[in-house]
Amino acid sequence: MYRKLMVTLKGSDIIINLEEGNVIDSVITSRFRHPGFLPQQNILIGIPHTNTQEFITDISQQVTFLNEKQGDVTAMTILDAIFNSCQKHIRQYYRLIDTDMYTYIDAAMHIMDACHFFNEKQMQEYYQFCASQTINRFSYALWLNTGDELVKLTDLK
Repeated sequence: MYRKLMVTLKGSDIIINLEEGNVIDSVITSRFRHPGFLPQQNILIGIPHTNTQEFITDISQQVTFLNEKQGDVTAMTILDAIFNSCQKHIRQYYRLIDTDMYTYIDAAMHIMDACHFFNEKQMQEYYQFCASQTINRFSYALWLNTGDELVKLTDLK
């Protein structure tokens, strides 16, 4: 079942479809991840999902960023919105756990889907591009959730 979220982006109302999870007050966040992309199934919780209100807040913060940014919404301004979310997270928590990073990317992909930028295959490819760019940009603060512990990415190199 889907829940509809209406937001105003650059003066136009768009509908974002949120797939309800099997846990109360949760939404499935990974709809646009490539089937072969590792975090499609989270080793801790199965299919990645998050609290509905938290995900709506993540989406709303990115929409606000995009509305305040000069020019049209493009694939690259969507990436800027992801970077902005990650930077804010790092300023607040002094680190970025991979599951949080993927949730920010998931939120951006839901916005892109509502704007009808790409077809499903292109969305999956762009997701991987965004993940790669975000990991490269924030590797200094990125921690990986292994299921047993958090490991700093830079400790693995």
